[in-house]
Formats: sequence, structure tokens, C-alpha cells
Amino acid sequence: MSLNTIQVSMHGRKFGLSSSGGVLIAPTSSTGVSHLAEISSAGVVNSSISSFNSTITEMEVAKQKNVFETISSSAATLSNYGVSVISSDVINVSVLKVPAPEAGMVKEIWGQSSASTLSFNTTADTILFDTTFGASSSALVWDRAGGVRGGYIKMLGLSATRWAVLYRTPTS
Repeated sequence: MSLNTIQVSMHGRKFGLSSSGGVLIAPTSSTGVSHLAEISSAGVVNSSISSFNSTITEMEVAKQKNVFETISSSAATLSNYGVSVISSDVINVSVLKVPAPEAGMVKEIWGQSSASTLSFNTTADTILFDTTFGASSSALVWDRAGGVRGGYIKMLGLSATRWAVLYRTPTS
């Protein structure tokens, strides 16, 4: 029986089955798996809770897919994964913060604001945005005549200190 992974529903719930049919949960306070019961031909074998410290890749993927946040403060810090929508409450020339990426994590930012210029700064000088071939900076400026409403930025975490800007809606 392997407890290295947990099979979760497509909705990313933190309750699932092991590969051999055991009931598992993933507490929010740790990255481990709690094994509730194992089902075998002899019936329920292990009904006590025991923790196993193993990475739950499926749950991290589910977490990434399900994060959707609305940013309504002009000095907010965005999450480093998932989708952030810049609401109409965010004013022109606001400076928003983007934390350090994780390698392979995708970050999407959608605009719903009439602000024509927004800046995204990283939370440390060592975290950089790679915006074009060979160019990098700790700030990313998003300019759009008429406002960022309907605009889109897609980034990919290359490492713990590098964001790759894959797409940014052109200025117009």
C-alpha cells in the first residue's frame, strides 16, 4: 500500500482514497496525509489516524486551479498563483505587490479597472519579472490607453525568484 499520493475529486476536495482503497484526508495545517482506514480483504485494517509527511501533488494542482481573487485595494498583495481580477476600485497609478513565484505556477491577472497605468512590484528586490528577451526588472508596468478593463497578463514562475511574462495585452 502506498500513501505517497491521494486521489482527489476533480473539484479538489481534501478527502480521498489511497491507491489501495484506504480513506485519506489532508489536513489544512500540514502537507501530510492522515490515513483514516485501510480496506482490505480482511475488512478494515487500520482505523486509527496516523500522519504521513508526503507531498500531495494533486492537491497543489487543484489549489492552483481553484484560486480566484478580486483585488479591490490599490496597495494589495496578489497571490502567487491562480487568477486575480483587478476590480474597478483600483485607481490609476496604483502599485500592487506580487510575491515570489514557485517554479511551474501560473499566474493570471485580469483587468476590470478604468485605471490606465498599474504597476506590479515584487515583494523583494531579488524577485524579477522577465518581460522580454534578456530584460528583467523588479517592477512590471501595465499601461493601456482607456484603462486596463478587459486586459490580461499571464505569468509563469520559472524559479523562486523569476516570473516570466508570457502574455500582456498590448497597449491601445
